[in-house]
Amino acid sequence: MAYHPERRQVYIPASDMCQRMTQVQMQPRRGMMYFGGEGRTLSEGADGMLEALDVQTGEIRWQYRSKYPMMASVLATGGGLVLTGDVEGNALAFDAANGERLWTFNTGSGHRGSPITYAVGGKQYIAVPSGWGGVAAGGLARTFLELANAPRGSTLFVFGLPEE
Repeated sequence: MAYHPERRQVYIPASDMCQRMTQVQMQPRRGMMYFGGEGRTLSEGADGMLEALDVQTGEIRWQYRSKYPMMASVLATGGGLVLTGDVEGNALAFDAANGERLWTFNTGSGHRGSPITYAVGGKQYIAVPSGWGGVAAGGLARTFLELANAPRGSTLFVFGLPEE
């Protein structure tokens, strides 16, 4: 998630999913997830979202819904942008104030990483990692079968922001 101190909002990538859990005897193993049972995620009604919450009141200021759970980190900029990516390969930019989607760019592979911003010689850039795979991809592919053959990749896209 990301925090915007001037807006006093946090931006949270989330999954809205249900699981059917069965309690079973399990032994915790180092480096492995432990739930105390076995679960089967129910894909019906499952999706993802990016929510903007007021840190003082907990009120949802805006919400963007996506087809799949949001797995990428979020970046909030001083210039009023909120950046993230989705499982379908879209780099996304939103207006921090109202959640309006301002820009999208398909990178060809799902997003799990963290966008960053930096400046060189007074020009600001946004770097967005794109690459699908690992535990997150495997878990989602068991729930959303259409993701089993989702394109994999490992690319860093860098975009220059227009100068004011």
